[in-house]
Amino acid sequence: MRKKILDIGSGLDPHPRATHAIDELTQKRLERLMPTGRHFHKVKFQGGVDYNRPVTRKSCDQFDAVMSRYSMDVYGNQQAYRNAHCLLKCGGEITIRGGDTRSAQQVKKKLERAGFKDIQERIIPTTYQSPTSGRREPAGDDFEIRARKVCERGTPRSRR
Repeated sequence: MRKKILDIGSGLDPHPRATHAIDELTQKRLERLMPTGRHFHKVKFQGGVDYNRPVTRKSCDQFDAVMSRYSMDVYGNQQAYRNAHCLLKCGGEITIRGGDTRSAQQVKKKLERAGFKDIQERIIPTTYQSPTSGRREPAGDDFEIRARKVCERGTPRSRR
């Protein structure tokens, strides 16, 4: 059975492993902002979703993994992190990638407050191609934080 993976704040370019994607902007609006010819691969996309608002209980325990690239680290409030925890199945993992390593500590605090365990961070050096020399130049560091939803045995589904 294929794992269900949600990309939060996907824009027009959901992660290649994602099976589902959400964004605050609608698909039509995204395509107007970024008419690059990009298209959604085989992913169920839902636009117009404010991931900072509470999700319904029936939405909980749906996904094996949740990811967010350059979105939740900037725009996600504490409710967004609680939502991600709710949406994950027990044992599921969240991965958040961000571009400002100074915000990594704040992301880890939000994950911990939302109930995530086993929080791990790694720094990812990034580069860009210089338009003048054509060489790859350092562009600073990104971060990636992974955490897991751990459920205790006997915990009622709605309390997870």
